[in-house]
Amino acid sequence: GDIDAPEAQLRYEGYKQALEQAGMPFDAKLVRPAHFFPESAMEAVEGLLEERIAFDGIVAASDMIAIGAIHGLNRNRIRVPEDVSVVGYDDMPVAAYTSPALTTIRQDVAKAGRLLVSKVLQAIAGEGVRSALLPTELIVRGSCGA
Repeated sequence: GDIDAPEAQLRYEGYKQALEQAGMPFDAKLVRPAHFFPESAMEAVEGLLEERIAFDGIVAASDMIAIGAIHGLNRNRIRVPEDVSVVGYDDMPVAAYTSPALTTIRQDVAKAGRLLVSKVLQAIAGEGVRSALLPTELIVRGSCGA
């Protein structure tokens, strides 16, 4: 994702923490910025392939980025999930209908919307507003070789 966007930065930090918790090294050369559009992800994947950087998984900052990554892999005859697993974020409705169906991280979007409105109203009222993190859930589908 766009590392300058606050939500992408949080997802990036979460990715690094998950690697650390799993005892896996962080490798900056595997991280590619991709704006939240499929075309950007296709270019990022093709850049990795052109540089001959070995990887067996993609953790994308959004489902749209993950879908673009799958297209980039497919265009280069790389099979998902047999060769590379792909995980998105957001659990957009389209994620269940991609081929293969996209493994993704789900957030309660309705709850996030209610929380956002509440925080905006607090700010308008002149009250202090603190950021909040919402729980997530891994939705395992066909794009992950689990």
